[in-house]
Amino acid sequence: SNESDGVTFSSNSNSSGSCVLEKTYASLNFFQHNSVLNSSLSTLDFIFSNISDVLVSRSLDHLVPCDFFHPALEISLLCTLHLPFENNS
Repeated sequence: SNESDGVTFSSNSNSSGSCVLEKTYASLNFFQHNSVLNSSLSTLDFIFSNISDVLVSRSLDHLVPCDFFHPALEISLLCTLHLPFENNS
């Protein structure tokens, strides 16, 4: 499990399915980036990525009305663009 990266699983059963799912996320090095809580102080919207430079925050602007369980989220991803150097001399 990569619980320290925000990926935790809980289940009332010891099914092999939930064990496989947990091992799959851990083996792909996925991180859960959303720590924004909803009105009932829970996180229902998960943002998974194997990139560590993902920022998730509560959005002040939204396209549709927010509901009680799913606040509007703003997701920022740091991307580095490597352009080839062109020497025209």
